[in-house]
Amino acid sequence: MKSKITILIFFFSLIILSENSYFYKEFLNEEDYFRAVEEYKRYFFETKNIKNAEYCIKIASIYSLSGYDTFAVKYLDELLNYDVDEKYFLYESLIRSFINFKNGDVASSLLEIEDYTENGMDTLTILLEFLKNAVNGDVDSILNFIDDSIKSQINEYKKVKLKNPDHAFLLSSFLPGAGEFYAGYPIDGLRDLSLNLLSTLLFVYAFIKSPDNFSIERVEFSKDYLLKRDYFLTIFVNSFFVSRFQNGSKINAYRLALKKNEEIHKKYLSSLYFKIENLFEKKIKGFILSN
Repeated sequence: MKSKITILIFFFSLIILSENSYFYKEFLNEEDYFRAVEEYKRYFFETKNIKNAEYCIKIASIYSLSGYDTFAVKYLDELLNYDVDEKYFLYESLIRSFINFKNGDVASSLLEIEDYTENGMDTLTILLEFLKNAVNGDVDSILNFIDDSIKSQINEYKKVKLKNPDHAFLLSSFLPGAGEFYAGYPIDGLRDLSLNLLSTLLFVYAFIKSPDNFSIERVEFSKDYLLKRDYFLTIFVNSFFVSRFQNGSKINAYRLALKKNEEIHKKYLSSLYFKIENLFEKKIKGFILSN
């Protein structure tokens, strides 16, 4: 009888030692995610020896924390190959929401997190909803439970006027470079204005120059004068320089207005972003460390 008890104790001791020989939890707490994911793979295949939904969702979770979002999405997509418990679908929504949040797509992040939150809105959902409104410039009231430092930043943010990308696009449509000036990037505006002026002068020169040499002819409104123009060169200059620089200025103006808004968000909403990111990480880590 004693020998059987001794064998059982020895057997369970081996199991405990075996479980403690995997350090993915320690690496996870130390935020060494690269080693954590490799250690979890080793732990899973040595103890369970089969790839399943749990493996995919937890590997995706660690990759999302590490910043390797491409790999995280790859493992999330593999869930379609397995029979998945409802809780894994919920955590899939959480991870996809986190990835969208890190990529700056707050609206999609909020849409995904709503699938994760079953019983009403939790703190993370409320903060995401508030952030979405703040990014859109719609901050009527500040949440009472957030830190005073965040409240102070948001009060300053409410005084700042965001740039309208469509407005910037229209300004550069009328005058190349004007949209960039409006967006707050005068050097880009001067560059695009100069390029458009030069391309327009080149276009005019291509039309009025002599067809035989590079000299400029006096402009006349006669049939003979118009017939002698180098229309091939004129159209070429218009297509490859004038139109390209004009369209480029409009696109740059739109892009720079968005960039300026992102800079404003980072300056005044950085603490709020950091708080939301920490909540995401806490939830994801808790899921990975759970059995």
